[in-house]
Amino acid sequence: MAKIVVVGSCMIDLTCFSPRLPKCGETIHGTCFQRDFGGKGANQCIAATRLGAETALVACLGDDIFGKEYLGHLRKNNVDTKHVSLIEGESCGIAQISVADSGDNHIIIVAGANNRLSAQEITNASGLLSTAEVVVFQFETPLTTTVKALKYCKQNNPAGITIVNASPVSQSVDPELYKYTDILCINETEAQMMTGLPTETKIQCEVALAHLLDLGCASVIITLGKDGAMFASCEHRAVQYEPGTPVASPVDTTGAGDAFLGALAFLLAYRSEWPLKRKVQVSCSVAARSIMKRGTQSSFPYAKDLPPAWLSD
Repeated sequence: MAKIVVVGSCMIDLTCFSPRLPKCGETIHGTCFQRDFGGKGANQCIAATRLGAETALVACLGDDIFGKEYLGHLRKNNVDTKHVSLIEGESCGIAQISVADSGDNHIIIVAGANNRLSAQEITNASGLLSTAEVVVFQFETPLTTTVKALKYCKQNNPAGITIVNASPVSQSVDPELYKYTDILCINETEAQMMTGLPTETKIQCEVALAHLLDLGCASVIITLGKDGAMFASCEHRAVQYEPGTPVASPVDTTGAGDAFLGALAFLLAYRSEWPLKRKVQVSCSVAARSIMKRGTQSSFPYAKDLPPAWLSD
């Protein structure tokens, strides 16, 4: 059985690269177009798989050409797809992405079949969820389904670790979600939107982090882009920092957060004895490595491409 189960989304990424991002109402010339496999759920699953994890994905794809291609892609990448459904009459999720030469991006997603991930898919995958060491969620699929799955995991697999990547952020979150979340992972912008608190400085981020702990999460990680990440838990509320790995000339930051989450899930499942700080440090390094290449999943590194010390005992 898979050690890591991801309940989440699949998207086809349609990416245009240009010298800069266009202003509102402006048309500019791009330099390159790329089609990639994306979606936060599948991204995080692939990122963990490439580091050596046994993974499974619970997701919905459209029955169009994109969905069928995606299913083959997942199988080629050694992801257990028993609970990836092709939904008749639905289109695959699509992400429209613009990337500037600086690495900055704008993204619009159309959920498509991802909106069809229902309680029935969770029931069908109950065997996976009750035995997984780590289960990962995001907000690109219905939140009611996510809460149901989280509740099932904590009631039937209390030793398993639940990670919620609350992205794209929602300001209408069922309070039960926090109660069943072992690790909430968001960036500083998402932290501001979820808490209503400012997050422009590290001190402000610390206040927002403490607020999220008060809502019921066991642990919270706030990623800070090039500045690394901060984290704390109900058990150890003193905030710790990981400065991250600077990248002088980022190529494409799309998917960096998913590379971080995939690496974190891998380390939680396969390096459980490590302290959280080391897991966060390595996850930041994997994310930094990903932004040195164009694309989403195509930028995620394999274990063999990383310095051995990053993943070794």
